[in-house]
Amino acid sequence: MSPDEFTEFIEAARRAEDEALSGFVAPFKDRLTDVAVELGRGEPEDAIARFLESHGIDVVVMGTVARTGIAGLVMGNTAAAERVLSRPDTLANVDNGPV
Repeated sequence: MSPDEFTEFIEAARRAEDEALSGFVAPFKDRLTDVAVELGRGEPEDAIARFLESHGIDVVVMGTVARTGIAGLVMGNTAAAERVLSRPDTLANVDNGPV
């Protein structure tokens, strides 16, 4: 694959992600007033930290799901939330749901 083909592949994947997120959010638009939906890019802990800093956010509340195996690999798991918590520049609360 040439560098140009690789760049086009990445750009096409990003467009597909944007379209998928827009399609997911569309049915809820009437209830998402005063809400911004953004798709971050990169490692979750880095993307979340960049978003927090660029938007002046002081506190984060995160829900977690303990996924393992293929689902954990593809969709992520609590490890990303734990890495966000471990950053010295982030004050976050992780909600693991009912005990």
